[in-house]
Amino acid sequence: MVTTSSSLLGQKYSWREVIRIAVFRLTGKTWDTDPRGYICSGHVATCIAAARWDLAYKMPNGMRYPAHRIWPEEIATWSDTVFGAN
Repeated sequence: MVTTSSSLLGQKYSWREVIRIAVFRLTGKTWDTDPRGYICSGHVATCIAAARWDLAYKMPNGMRYPAHRIWPEEIATWSDTVFGAN
């Protein structure tokens, strides 16, 4: 996980993804994203998937979206489901 996180340092921040999320939340419309651009929740999702491959996208308890498309609300909902909400 630390190695994966370190490898993402310096990765381009995806303001386009932030705009896509805002437009999606307001209108329901979306478009393809650039998988090379990350936001913080995508960084976290990538590290989780690297540490626990069984929690990666399309695995039984995995995330509903590829890591670069994970937004904060999605990672919170997913983690509450997998690990249990307190």
